[in-house]
This record gives sequence, structure tokens and C-alpha cells, in this order.
Amino acid sequence: MLLIPFQTINNQYGVEFLGWFSSGSNINEITLSQKGYAVARVTANASVNGIVTASVLVDYQGGSSQKLGTQDYNVQLNPGQSILIIVDFMTKDILLFGSLQPKGFYMTLAGAVSWQMPNAYPPRLPFKGIIGSTTMFSTNSISSTSTISTRMALPPIPGFPWESIIAGLMLGLAVLAIVRRRHRITSSHCRNR
Repeated sequence: MLLIPFQTINNQYGVEFLGWFSSGSNINEITLSQKGYAVARVTANASVNGIVTASVLVDYQGGSSQKLGTQDYNVQLNPGQSILIIVDFMTKDILLFGSLQPKGFYMTLAGAVSWQMPNAYPPRLPFKGIIGSTTMFSTNSISSTSTISTRMALPPIPGFPWESIIAGLMLGLAVLAIVRRRHRITSSHCRNR
């Protein structure tokens, strides 16, 4: 992943974008219904005091954008001090704007620190998925439906793939059924004597 080098802005502060993350790992793309985090570091060259509003926005084809996540920070930095700025967002909150498809995501800072991520991929985070709109026509009316498609993935339990857990549950149920059947057969033989 290409990181944005440290950028000095107005000789007062510098901003360094540290990356995009999901589930504790650095990511290069993101899918629908995934939680992500954008992380940047602000370092003061002079005193920086005030509210910094950090946002993650959806970058749509055609130039539109939509804010997905926002976090306010009360910043009080002396020269040489720095602060990590972290914004979380959920891709399931993407809205469908007509036929505009999301290209990806970018981060901005506003307030006491003003910065916007460059308009390039990377460092912007590409969106991998399809948000589609289909239109069905009939002779009397027009109706429109929106569909969202993505891979369904169950979250893994560390150390255990979900297939192994399901197989273990099935095997356990089969063993219980056999034990109950033997218990019934043994009980009926005892009564018949």
C-alpha cells in the first residue's frame, strides 16, 4: 500500500496518512458490509489548538461524494507533538445515487487542521463490489428496484474455520442420536424380561 509522505501545511502542522485498516489488518480494497478505519498522524510545527473533524467519504464516479464516518478531536498540540486521527466507517451505509457507482473512499480533516487526501488510487481506498440498479418495465407502469450484491462471508473464529465447527456439530448430533437409540433399545429389552 502506498502511503502518503509527510506533508507540511502552512508551516503550522504536518499530516501523514498511515493507511486503511479492517479487522486489525492493513487493506488495499474494501467490500460491501465491511467495517474499515482510516488512520492519519498530525504533527505540530507550531501550536495547534481547536476541534479537528476527521471524515471518510465515498468517492462516486462522476465527482459526487457522501460522508460515511466522522470523528471530532479536541486537539491541543505544542510544537513537536503529534496525535493519531482514526475514523471508522461501514461500507453498508453507501447510498445509491442513480447510476453512479462508488469508486472508493478518501479521508479529509477540517477545522484546526485542514487536509484532503490526494485524488489518486492509492492512497484512496478502492471499493470492490457492485451496487446495481435494475429497472423493470410493464405496459402500465414503471417500477425500479435496487440490488446490492457481494460475497457472503461468515466471520472466522480464530484457529477454527467455520466448516470445521459445522462438521463438529453435525457429528455431535449424530453421536447423540445413536446413544439415545441404544438407550431406548436397552430399556425396552429390560422391560420385556
